[in-house]
Amino acid sequence: MQQRLGVGSKRVLVIEDEFLVRLEIQSVLNEAGFQVVGPAATIVDALRHISQTNFDAALVDANLGGHSIEGVTTALAIRRTPFVLLTGYSRKSLPAQLANAPLIEKPFDTRTVIDTVQRLCLQ
Repeated sequence: MQQRLGVGSKRVLVIEDEFLVRLEIQSVLNEAGFQVVGPAATIVDALRHISQTNFDAALVDANLGGHSIEGVTTALAIRRTPFVLLTGYSRKSLPAQLANAPLIEKPFDTRTVIDTVQRLCLQ
C-alpha cells in the first residue's frame, strides 16, 4: 500500500467513461489519501458535478463516449478548477483550446497520476 500523502481533505472529480479505468483511478487516488468525487462517466454527469459539487481538482478523460469534452473543460476553467486530461490519443488530436492543457497518457503510471493531482491541488 502506498503511503498517504496527507491530502485527505483534497477532493478530486474523476471524469472517465471506461469503467475499469475509472475504478483504477479511484483506487489510486483513495490509496494516496484523496477523496474521490463522482465519478462522472458522461458529459451531463460531469457538468452536473462541476455545477453542484465542491472539489479541488479534476481528472478528465479527453473523450467521453465519442464526445468532445470542451464544454467540460470550459466549465472547469470558469470555476477556476485545475484539471489534467487523461487520454490514449496524441496531443495533436485534442481540440485547439486544450493544446496546452496538462496531460497524462494512457496507459498511465500511478505515480504520475498521484504527483500530478497533488500539484493540481496546490494551485
